Amino acid sequence: MKICLINLPNPALAEPWSNFPLGLGYVAAAIEKRGYQVEVADFCEGIGHIPNADIYGMQITAPHVGIARILAKDIKKTNPRAIVVAGGPQVMVDRDRFLSDPNFDSVVVEEAEFSFYELVRHYELYRQVERVYWNPPVKLLDDVQFPARHLFPGFKDNALRTHQLLKGDYTEGGQTTIIATRGCPYSCSFCAPHSRKLRYRSPENVIAEIRSIIDQFGIYQFKWQDDTFTVNRKWVLELCGLIKKQLPRTYHRAHTRVNVFDDDMAAAMYSAGFRVLCFGIESFSQRLLDNNTKAITIDQVEAALSIAKKYGFKTIGFLIFGMPGEDRESVEETKSGILRNKQNLDYLNLATMVPLPGTPIAKDPDRFGCEILDHDPGRAWIVNHDSNNDIFIKTKGVSIEEMQRLKVEMYQFLRDEGYSRPEWKS
Repeated sequence: MKICLINLPNPALAEPWSNFPLGLGYVAAAIEKRGYQVEVADFCEGIGHIPNADIYGMQITAPHVGIARILAKDIKKTNPRAIVVAGGPQVMVDRDRFLSDPNFDSVVVEEAEFSFYELVRHYELYRQVERVYWNPPVKLLDDVQFPARHLFPGFKDNALRTHQLLKGDYTEGGQTTIIATRGCPYSCSFCAPHSRKLRYRSPENVIAEIRSIIDQFGIYQFKWQDDTFTVNRKWVLELCGLIKKQLPRTYHRAHTRVNVFDDDMAAAMYSAGFRVLCFGIESFSQRLLDNNTKAITIDQVEAALSIAKKYGFKTIGFLIFGMPGEDRESVEETKSGILRNKQNLDYLNLATMVPLPGTPIAKDPDRFGCEILDHDPGRAWIVNHDSNNDIFIKTKGVSIEEMQRLKVEMYQFLRDEGYSRPEWKS
């Protein structure tokens, strides 16, 4: 029996090869470990030849939906007996879309290393599969196999030509993604449902994976994909101590929240080779932050940015235009906040608010005082907005035309202030 895992092209990325798909890598490792023949079709830069297989698996995020459905149809057309499986973040929150598509035989949700294996085993025994496979959250993450990067054709070459992760300053030794935690204890209005319990790999287990990547591929730079890297202060300090002692030639980029970051963590992270920190700011309007249950304050934002710059980090601020409550006042507050903190903000990413399925906003827009205008997940891109005026939700009481004007104005403001990025078309 042959299994083909497909890494779909991601039109939302400036360097589509730069974000190694960890979920797919974990699934590949789990299946390979159990003795099955696994091939990865890496289509990150465009669809190529589709290998023959008995089972095909796709990891799908919002921008992937359209191409995933086209590809599933093509597979079924040429190989009607094949089992085509959908998995990934979009499937977890929007499974009915895929269950209603005749070209998908099954979906896997939650901890796919185990749920996908259950599907494979089921097919092996009975030559049929169930519609949904689900697995409860894994408690002991140290027991999970490291992602099978070696199964991705061209992985090392792609890692060596990546420049976005650490902004091109640490280019020797390649760059790849890694993750040490699962879950998030917060409940932002725009975030899809997930396990509230934050689970950690042991620092020793993480060190072992980094060392294996260095030994196998000569890669020394890492983009941590954890949503809230610094929630557990003790864990961060212990991990950074081990990295500093055992892996002193490595460099790192991490994402975190402004309310769980302090001087001690900043000092430990910088000494361990962390050089870029990404903060989910979203807006400099306290009213918007409160309305969208972000659970941070503007004072915390400014303190975290100040600490990061004090220790020498490059900072990236993530902003969202169009959160429920967005209006002229909130846009002006965000502009003022950017100008006030400009010396501490090296980069800014501005996303357009999208009502992802399963999020509190999508479930109950009235609660947040907004109207949803578009549910198309294929338009849920973070970048490549091209200064257009597309919006997906609007604040009640604010006209569509005003929301569109404010969006274009916000993007133009960032360009004028020097925050234009390579993936923003002019």
